Amino acid sequence: MNRLHPNWQTAAAIAALLGCFFLGQFLDSPADWEAEKASAASLRDALAQAQKDRPELWTAEHKKRADVAVGIVARSER
Repeated sequence: MNRLHPNWQTAAAIAALLGCFFLGQFLDSPADWEAEKASAASLRDALAQAQKDRPELWTAEHKKRADVAVGIVARSER
């Protein structure tokens, strides 16, 4: 029977362990659509606060444009 040297087995085990660790890091991140949704929600919250703080600056047209801008920015952050 042809057996590998123990150092090769150790190196293979460490490589497998590191591979699993790095794959786990990449596979554990949120999906693009989840990140886009979270970014859009955060920006909408900030806009709502700005509109609440200074309502005299926000016309219906400004609010509509801001909502469109939030969608564009959320998609471009990916």
